[in-house]
Amino acid sequence: SKNLASSDEIHDILFLSRPDYIIFDEMRNTPDFELYTDLRLGGSNVLGVLHAATPIDAVQRFISRMDVGMIPSVLDTLLFIDKGNIGKIMTVQMIVKVPSGMVEADLARPVVEVRDFLANKLEFEIYSYGEETVVIPVSESSELKSNPANALAAKQIEREFRDYTDRIKVKVISNNKVEVYVPENTIARIIGSQGSNIEKLEKKIGMSIDVREYDDHNSSDDEANSNKKSVHYNVEESKKALIFNVPSDYSSRQADIFVDDKFLLTYTIGKNGDIKINKKSELGRELMKNLDKGKKIEVRI
Repeated sequence: SKNLASSDEIHDILFLSRPDYIIFDEMRNTPDFELYTDLRLGGSNVLGVLHAATPIDAVQRFISRMDVGMIPSVLDTLLFIDKGNIGKIMTVQMIVKVPSGMVEADLARPVVEVRDFLANKLEFEIYSYGEETVVIPVSESSELKSNPANALAAKQIEREFRDYTDRIKVKVISNNKVEVYVPENTIARIIGSQGSNIEKLEKKIGMSIDVREYDDHNSSDDEANSNKKSVHYNVEESKKALIFNVPSDYSSRQADIFVDDKFLLTYTIGKNGDIKINKKSELGRELMKNLDKGKKIEVRI
């Protein structure tokens, strides 16, 4: 107890006696944090208790007292107690990466990630920016939805990949990474010799592209597809394309085309509500064949 001994004396006693487990209650001032840090780095099993409004506030109280690179060695798990129950469990780890929101590879740096343990979701990033140490909240879903550049990049990637296949789905993972799902037999041609094709495209788009087999992506989209509804369309044929016309209200949205309830392709609707599919492409020929046979073709949005 601090009432009976100084911080230095408690420090010496704990290091000499080496208890199996230590509960350090009411960590308040700098000497308390320094003692907790020494015990953790010395290999003791320590549970520290401090007051904070949110889990990240607890981490913030360590930032001013130590180098950022040491934080994951001192704090690896945070238990946030709210109204007598465990409200949240967070984990802390350090990796070298490009911080969320940045694109250029040369901006990579050591970043402390604070994740929701149960959902394995990145919630905060801590890193040095100039002379400051910043704590940045990361909300991938809202970030991707609010950033129109990501939607434009996805459309551009779709256009580039149409030269290889019409069966394509682009998933924006972050501001600097996308996953592209294509049929297995086109992957080698898309990547090119020693990755030359994909490297040129990455430089053009300014994002890292991960090419994956399309079938691996189907199961993850089942729930999203089930929420899409079939819409009325008119189909017409030009010299080069098969054109599905839907109401212009759906322009720029993703449309899935099904034949007899079997998924065929995903396409981005044009600004006039048109879906143009090259008649000479593999899927274009397949669609024309199915139309001639009178099969049920649906456009789901």
